[in-house]
Amino acid sequence: MQVARFMAAHAVILALQGIPAIYVHSLLGSRNDHQGVAETGRYRSINRAKLQRASLEAELDRPGSLRGEVLAAFERLLAVRRATPAFHPTAAQQVLDLGPELFAVRRRAENGSSVLCLISVVNRPLKIAVPMARGARDLLSGEGWQPRGFMVMLDLPPYGVLWLKEEDA
Repeated sequence: MQVARFMAAHAVILALQGIPAIYVHSLLGSRNDHQGVAETGRYRSINRAKLQRASLEAELDRPGSLRGEVLAAFERLLAVRRATPAFHPTAAQQVLDLGPELFAVRRRAENGSSVLCLISVVNRPLKIAVPMARGARDLLSGEGWQPRGFMVMLDLPPYGVLWLKEEDA
């Protein structure tokens, strides 16, 4: 749940217009460095830990490690963002109000292609209905849905992230 919540917060940043800034300690799933704060007396030291290459590489290679999970999730989000014209830094965006439990933004490229980004901001599953005339596919997982009427019914896990592309006609 910790990784899901952390990645949901960063998925919001990556879904928005512009060029996102991601701190290296975020990419690597670093934890707060309370010892650094105690040693320096500066609160900014909380995210300024010095990394040792060998131990970092070992942690990233260990299956199920926090650092490995976070870096893999970032790699997936960044690869999809980079490959999708609707995420161009200047592509249009429209923030949608689908309720307080869900961050929703539609990004639209100049060629008309769009992505609907849905990010749960709560620690419980959500069931949502999204108006779509055709089916939709999540760019992150590859999972697809077909509409019932003109609605696609979605189940989002706690802090779930979907970047939906409507299927072509």
